[in-house]
Amino acid sequence: MSALKANNSSTEDAFQSSRPPLDIYDINMFFFSRKTSLYKNIPRPQVFCLHNHACVSIKDIITHMFAFGLEIDGMIVNNTLSPNNSPLIGPKKGISDCSQSKKIRENVRSRLRAYRQSVSPLIVYVTLWSDDFEPNNVIKHKRKSWLKTITIAPPEHSKVSQNYTYIIAIGSSKNNHEPIHSHFFNELKELQQVHYIYSSLCGKNIPIVVEIMAICADRPERSLMNKMLNHNGVSTSRWKYSCLIKDPNKLKSCKRCINNGAKKFFTI
Repeated sequence: MSALKANNSSTEDAFQSSRPPLDIYDINMFFFSRKTSLYKNIPRPQVFCLHNHACVSIKDIITHMFAFGLEIDGMIVNNTLSPNNSPLIGPKKGISDCSQSKKIRENVRSRLRAYRQSVSPLIVYVTLWSDDFEPNNVIKHKRKSWLKTITIAPPEHSKVSQNYTYIIAIGSSKNNHEPIHSHFFNELKELQQVHYIYSSLCGKNIPIVVEIMAICADRPERSLMNKMLNHNGVSTSRWKYSCLIKDPNKLKSCKRCINNGAKKFFTI
């Protein structure tokens, strides 16, 4: 009975010593600023600010993924070789067999020959996506935010897993996003060269190259490229408009209109 009481008292004391934060000082101390805080001790990519956007490095994210031992559907330069059942190499069928994957492998082979590199790196393909979003899905705000994500070679059984899609940039939708696109394009271009990172699944440093599989952009970006913003652009369907012309009298008529006009002209 005394042992049970001691257990209960120790549990209560432990719970009392782990209270929720009460103010911003507690939040900074427990989570951000203190040496023993979560932010200082949990492995994480370094966050930096770029043109009013909060960003993280793609290389840091990939480094953490491999260190944590996540399986991926990577590719090898020559897909006819046996992958030896590696958890980092996907099956020969599926994504590795599509035309874009074949093009990626050929590009990597060409670069290796150009630089006379005998190493056989693991090809890690990525998909980029960006779009505006509402900061709150309950109350409609006038201020929208913008998000850029990267999805890193998810296996077939984890296509929608949160372990393979990461936010690499976030900011206001009113900001200019072109410097952000340019920054990550340059980083991905650098990652096309062979880099060695530690893989906990292999227990050693392995050579990898990163290649872009696809870049996805949702409606705002498509509308901007097609000049269709606010549904009143030059390519948007509009009532009583078929095309933009400088002189409406020079618009070529269809055969039906020509026949109707001729009948009216010759009718007495």
